Amino acid sequence: MLAVATLVLCGLQACSVDNESDAIEEINQKLSVADNAENLIQALVTTKTTADGHFYLQESEKRLLNPVNMPTSPYNGKEVRAIVYYTEVVQTATNQAGMVDVYVKWIDEIHTRSASLLEGAAGTDSDDKDWEETFTKLPIDIVNDWVNSLTDGYLTLHYHALENNLCDVYLLTGRNPHDPYEMILYGYPWVSINNTIMPSDGLVAYKLDNLPPTGGDVKIATLRWFSPTGWKQAQFYYKTRE
Repeated sequence: MLAVATLVLCGLQACSVDNESDAIEEINQKLSVADNAENLIQALVTTKTTADGHFYLQESEKRLLNPVNMPTSPYNGKEVRAIVYYTEVVQTATNQAGMVDVYVKWIDEIHTRSASLLEGAAGTDSDDKDWEETFTKLPIDIVNDWVNSLTDGYLTLHYHALENNLCDVYLLTGRNPHDPYEMILYGYPWVSINNTIMPSDGLVAYKLDNLPPTGGDVKIATLRWFSPTGWKQAQFYYKTRE
């Protein structure tokens, strides 16, 4: 729990591991009001607002959370992915149909952006030299933990890169003409100030508006990325968000 919280406090982008001890101390202070860490529930959610202005959190396709201590969105109504610590409460007077009442103890936004669609005709196979140079410019890896998920139309990832000045992590769709549900993740570095290279981590969530509709079926979405040891891939179940 504290490892993921460390990423959140560092702004969820290119957080240096050198700051880990300070970040853990800060998150401990944030959580000191709680009963104890074992009683906390940790989850990834999408922040949403109904047409009549009611703020709620969507944890999964079937689980909606009603934050009784948060009547309005802390993100000005913007839909984002976030990491949240909450406890369930019994407060039926404020409950919305089909929602679980929760008391939010801590919430923080994950860097949320849309995937990029390759414009024009679909690209050629992934061994094209020009594209390979772009995709392999900054080796990047996906940390093997619970954060990596594809739910509610968002691909959420915990990435790791051997670069102190990581500028952006892009997700490209529409590249493979043989598989419309293939996605490619790649990073592009900033100009280094001191030429220092150190490990960096972050969380990022991509809205998958550009993937073809699944028509109610479940498809296999493939994520590919160039790691320090070569190309890797992971697969997720994907169904167009209703």
